[in-house]
Amino acid sequence: MTEKGRRDFCIECRKETEYLLQKKDIVKNIRDMEYIFAITVAVCAECGVRRGNGHSGSY
Repeated sequence: MTEKGRRDFCIECRKETEYLLQKKDIVKNIRDMEYIFAITVAVCAECGVRRGNGHSGSY
């Protein structure tokens, strides 16, 4: 059985493309304490823009 590629619509490329899942650490300050969160983000395989929460900016 072949593995099905992950595909979704990329708003930057304006077409359906494959995407890669990448691990990313983000740092947030909450009540004067620094916390590091390890998250997984989806990144377009063609243009490299992160997708998921409605914008392509950084955390």
